[in-house]
Amino acid sequence: MKYSNRPLPEGINNPKTPFWRSFWVMLIAILLVLAAATLVLGRTGAMLAMLLSYDQEQALVARSGMAQVQASAPQRVLQRLADELAESMQMQAFMPLTIHYVDDNTVNAFATLGGHLLFHRGLVSQLGSENALAMLIAHELAHVQQRHPITSLGQGLAIESGLSLLFSGAGPDIFRDSGFYTRMKFSRDMERAADKAALQAVYRRYGHVGGALDLYTVLLRNSGAAGTRYTALMQTHPLTQERIDDLRALAQAQGWPLEGALRPLPAGLD
Repeated sequence: MKYSNRPLPEGINNPKTPFWRSFWVMLIAILLVLAAATLVLGRTGAMLAMLLSYDQEQALVARSGMAQVQASAPQRVLQRLADELAESMQMQAFMPLTIHYVDDNTVNAFATLGGHLLFHRGLVSQLGSENALAMLIAHELAHVQQRHPITSLGQGLAIESGLSLLFSGAGPDIFRDSGFYTRMKFSRDMERAADKAALQAVYRRYGHVGGALDLYTVLLRNSGAAGTRYTALMQTHPLTQERIDDLRALAQAQGWPLEGALRPLPAGLD
């Protein structure tokens, strides 16, 4: 019996599907896998981070060198007001707060690990009443109370670590630089929750929410100014009139008066 190789059919190596279509299908599949992995990593990191105690949060901050406070008249005023608001918000006694006052023109304020809150003169000096200042402080207190800083940091580190391993890169080191806390980005849901808690705290303190929304007017005014930055509480999305409208609607739904006597800024913030 004689054997012979059959000739290959013409065009056997030419796929019927165009190359560009296969490329886009593969690219979309890769992106979907990365998105799913990011979602799982983020949620896992947040859950693990919540296992850390508040004392452990404070220990992390101590390692970064951020725990040191530069005492000043404005710092003491802000600390006193923060402590009073924390009491009215029924924050746990085991969650001590540390206020930092940064004497520069940056329009910024944010909460980080272990109850450390930073306020820049550039923002505080533009607030026209204690009521607006209380809204700002209470917003940051709400982030601490609801453990948003540690949750956000856990999400970020888990995603970075996972993607670094996936792409054979070096894992993150949160103490690589003194600004590790800037990794934290609060989600839209976190911001809404902090807004609601802050507005309620203002109502409890003054019996109305007059002046509270002035904070957002100041932030809107500065959001496009040269040489300034959004405050950390706005980093996840631009501040819009819709946000102010949502807070106004919340006050109306709760029956909190939108107007009332405003208190001047406390002495010592000059």
